[in-house]
Amino acid sequence: MWNERFAGEEYVYGTEPNDFLKENKALFDTPETPQKILCVGEGEGRNAVFLAQMGNQVWALDYAQSGLEKTRKLAALRQTEVHTIHADLTMHELPEAEYDAVIMIFCHLPSVNRPFLYQQIRKTLKPDGVLLAELYTPDQLEYRTGGPANPDMLVTAEELAQAFASYSILESRECVREIHEGQLHTGKGAVAQFIARKA
Repeated sequence: MWNERFAGEEYVYGTEPNDFLKENKALFDTPETPQKILCVGEGEGRNAVFLAQMGNQVWALDYAQSGLEKTRKLAALRQTEVHTIHADLTMHELPEAEYDAVIMIFCHLPSVNRPFLYQQIRKTLKPDGVLLAELYTPDQLEYRTGGPANPDMLVTAEELAQAFASYSILESRECVREIHEGQLHTGKGAVAQFIARKA
């Protein structure tokens, strides 16, 4: 499905970064100490390229080769570099204490697979590392402006807070906001926004 979705020339979620990430860019804009950042379920690379343009070392992980190809293309166009990892998040083991930050933007998996992903994120973040996530909540089914149609793949802020309960939670909320990020995320959307720092 995703290989086909990303196969065309158009960037279906746009080439500009996610709004929630952009609002919190100060967490990652540290030119004197560039960060190692992993973007999971990164798709066509818009967020990874944005972070790389700040001078960070960025890795984009996705299952779709076509998305990773477009990530590299966008990075070259913006005169920066993003490393790519072709992997299935439902089974891919991440290295221990490797990254200063993990970005999870609209990366939706079935509920049976999410505990493994959360465990991998906890493992791969360095001490003091940051997780930033924005995901559609079950209320998004009322809006149908993007995201999965299957309620099992939608996520609450409470689920994220429980999964990262040992972290210092900097922000955890659910809200409805205007989303205009490419042709497939357009209009009001119900989202969970979450930022936490590893102890």
